[in-house]
Formats: sequence, structure tokens, C-alpha cells
Amino acid sequence: MYEYTFNGRVDALGVNAVHARVPLLELPLEWVPGEPDNYLNSESCLVMLTQSNGTVGDLMCSDVFPYVCYKKKSTLVN
Repeated sequence: MYEYTFNGRVDALGVNAVHARVPLLELPLEWVPGEPDNYLNSESCLVMLTQSNGTVGDLMCSDVFPYVCYKKKSTLVN
């Protein structure tokens, strides 16, 4: 099992949207104590710490982690 799962982008204040254009601070997320902190003004992405009970923190977007994507199934009509 991976320790981290990439979840999406955040801004310096942690209020940008992740999924379905819902502000991050309105999602039922449990932040790691002291996060989001935008350390060195360079952390614009969000990571879920799977070995820390699913808490989340911000990190640099250049860091590479495994991720999961979801795409709604579309129906084609002829």
C-alpha cells in the first residue's frame, strides 16, 4: 500500500476546488495539524496520507505520487 495518494490542486489558502467545484474548506477533510501551510510559498497540491488515517496536507505539485481518477460514465445517443 502506498503512503500517499494525490488528490488535487489547492491554492495558498487551501480554498481552491478539487472535485465538482466544491471549495476545499467545505469538504469533510481532516488536515494534518498545521496544514495547509503553503511552505515556502510553493505548495499548491493536496495529498492524502493513507497511513495517517486519511488526513490531508499540502505539498509541491512537482512531487510525484500514485493517484486515483474518477470520470463519470457518459451515455452516447444516436
